[in-house]
Amino acid sequence: MTGPTPPPLQPAPAGPPSGAVGAPSSQITIQTSLLDRAKASDPDAIATMFRQFLSEGEQVVEVEYLGVRGIWVFGEHCWACLTDRRVACLRVGKASEVFYQDALIEGINSGAVYQPSLMPLYIGIGVLILAALATFGVTLLLIPLAIFWFHKHTKCGVAFFVREGLTVFFFANRKRLTLANRLYRRVILVREARVKVLSMQMQVASS
Repeated sequence: MTGPTPPPLQPAPAGPPSGAVGAPSSQITIQTSLLDRAKASDPDAIATMFRQFLSEGEQVVEVEYLGVRGIWVFGEHCWACLTDRRVACLRVGKASEVFYQDALIEGINSGAVYQPSLMPLYIGIGVLILAALATFGVTLLLIPLAIFWFHKHTKCGVAFFVREGLTVFFFANRKRLTLANRLYRRVILVREARVKVLSMQMQVASS
C-alpha cells in the first residue's frame, strides 16, 4: 500500500523552535495549536515538536502520527520521527505528560512489527456485558477501562532493539500500522546508509 510522500529533509535549527516549548528553566510544554496540528498528521507541526530534542543541523527524514494508546480522552498520542542520525518517538498525554525516547541509527541491532489479536479484548468485553445482567449494568462502566488496559498492555506497532539493551517502541493504532511498517522499512534503509558512511570515515581516519 502506497502512503503519502514523506516530507523533505529539514535541518534542525540551532535552538528549540519558537513557541514549541517553555523557557529553559520551565517544564516542557507544547502549544495547544501545535499539538492539534500534530494530531492531524501535519508533518511540519510534528517535525517542530521533535526539533526541540534534535542536534543542530540534524535532518528530519520522515515523521508520522501513529495514533492514541488507550482511550482518546485519556490516552497518549504517539508520534515517530526518523532523522539522518536517529529514530525517535514522542508520546504526549494528559496533565502535561511528555515522554521522548530515541536511539542512534547505527546502534540498532534488529526490529519487529507486531499486530496482536483482538480476541482477548472481545472476550473481556463479552464477560463484562454478561456480568451486567447481575450487576444492573454497573460492569458496563468498566468497558472503557478494559479497552484502555488492553491497548496499554498489549503492544501493537514497531520496536527497535539497540545494542545497549534499550528498546525503542512505537505504538500504532491498527489502522495506522501500515504507516508504522513503512517507517520500519525506511529506518532500515537509513541505517544501512549511515553505517556505510561511518565505515568510510573510520577507514579514512585509520589510513
